[in-house]
Amino acid sequence: MIDNDLKEYIETNILTKYNSNDKGHGIDHIKYVINRSLTFAKLVDNINLDMVYTIAAYHDIGHSIDPKNHESISAKILLNDSKLLDFFTDEELIIMSMAIEDHRASLEPEPRNIYGKIVSLADRNVNIVPILKRTYEYRIKHSNAKSLKEIIEESYEHLVEKFGNEGYANKKMYFEDDEYKKFLEDIKTLLNDKNEFYKMYIKVNNLENEFLKEQLEMYKPFNEQESIDKQTFLTFIDTFDDVLTRKNIFGHLTASAFVVNEDFTKSLIVNHNILGGFIYPGGHADGEFDLLSVAIREVEEETGLKVIPLINGDIFALQALPIKGHVKKGKYVSAHVHYDVLYLLLAKNSDMNNIRVLESENSQVKWVDLEDTYNEEAVDWIRPVNEKIVKKVRVLKKNGDIYI
Repeated sequence: MIDNDLKEYIETNILTKYNSNDKGHGIDHIKYVINRSLTFAKLVDNINLDMVYTIAAYHDIGHSIDPKNHESISAKILLNDSKLLDFFTDEELIIMSMAIEDHRASLEPEPRNIYGKIVSLADRNVNIVPILKRTYEYRIKHSNAKSLKEIIEESYEHLVEKFGNEGYANKKMYFEDDEYKKFLEDIKTLLNDKNEFYKMYIKVNNLENEFLKEQLEMYKPFNEQESIDKQTFLTFIDTFDDVLTRKNIFGHLTASAFVVNEDFTKSLIVNHNILGGFIYPGGHADGEFDLLSVAIREVEEETGLKVIPLINGDIFALQALPIKGHVKKGKYVSAHVHYDVLYLLLAKNSDMNNIRVLESENSQVKWVDLEDTYNEEAVDWIRPVNEKIVKKVRVLKKNGDIYI
């Protein structure tokens, strides 16, 4: 049992100070470390639970002062707290300060005493979500990264260094901890798939809109239409919290694909049931912020083709498209705008004949010459869009700028 007077003092005077820390080192984290520390302490004979509790309570108290050296600052705060002399001897306070100084997993030497080993292991999260939140919050405050992509890259590199196959957090297992072992397996799996890491990092930190904005802001408009529509896209994202689902009655983000063959002489078009004419494949984001993945999936679902992104999977075209009111699956859908993000995708010549029709969406799928993507068979308002896209394909092809 923890001394009641000690517990009351710490809860009243110490734990309240964690409101100054970032969320990753705030009160919820401290309570988590306290509970895990006491769990490990029960495995050790003749351990002083008051010391264990106090070490865990003080271990991050200096984080708001200097995150990089917080273990040393936290130890000094504990040593300078004269109230603790009511509960501990000078020798015990020194042991406790050493444990706090040694608690960081990144430190090369092992903790100098059993108390340091307890809090060091207790300080390790066993859930991926808080880890991703902590690394983001830390970089928002302390990183020189200028873009979200740079922040995610820094976070990824840090976590690989910490939890990768040679990561320092894999070592120094002072107690049997099945939860932490399972966590290490899970985070290594995530780190081995960088695309999945990006997706989870963005979702956990609610960065979908920021990610989309950054992608759009980087895009260089091809003509006046795209320049104006780009600003419309950004205004749409700034105006609404939910831009990725069909719940937004004013507009929907869609991801589309201009699919070309290896010779760049043909493109794939579908005869859309609702729009009543030919258009390039595509569909709604429906909650997915990785619009390139949406575009690839839509091509495969609508036509059966496997496709490869060109120009590094960057955005190839933007257009705000008018959608008339219509009935879909027995329900009326009001007129709205499709904020369409289009990607240039490649189908191998050997696969060109492996196409099929998704009858719930389209009545026909076919390959046509590039210029025929904007002939009289096309949906009327898609013709100028497709003409623009074909011009851009020809410019890129002429300059040799189309690359996988």
